[in-house]
Amino acid sequence: HHFADVIYHKLPIPSVIKGKLKSIVFALIPSWVPPSSSSPIDSDELAMSKEHPQPLDRKSKLLCRISPDSQDGLEIGPLCDPIVSKNESAGRIRYVDYATAEILRQRFRDDPNVRVNEIVETDYLWGDHSLPELVGDKQFDYVIASHIIEHVPDMLGWLKEIAAVLKDRGILSLAIPDKRF
Repeated sequence: HHFADVIYHKLPIPSVIKGKLKSIVFALIPSWVPPSSSSPIDSDELAMSKEHPQPLDRKSKLLCRISPDSQDGLEIGPLCDPIVSKNESAGRIRYVDYATAEILRQRFRDDPNVRVNEIVETDYLWGDHSLPELVGDKQFDYVIASHIIEHVPDMLGWLKEIAAVLKDRGILSLAIPDKRF
């Protein structure tokens, strides 16, 4: 976003070119909103502005180029908050976790942040076998993991296993924690 802001305001570009640039940046970064050149706009004021689109919510960002109802997907570690539900995917989403839903409910039963009665059933148990071994010949159009990568001890191995189950031109959509927030 900072790069887009710098290009938009700091370079001496005619307004016609800035308009074209704005269209390109919106295509690449749908949540980007060009900063005001006169006075700063706070986020509430910006959300209400008709001139600027509203920033995308978390789910929309994760599903930006994904169509859950027409593509086969795999979600890693959904717990009680899957990004894609079985209903909205017409049953085309599969869930993978390190334990069954029953074991996860036991593990998180005293955690006030987890709605244990909403923990989703696990389709694949990832741990003793690699992801490609678990899913067999199945290939996925997309894989989603929200706040999982920070728990992975071997990130490169994890990413290789995911790549092995993605179709050519498949999408890996990650939500990664940002230590600044």
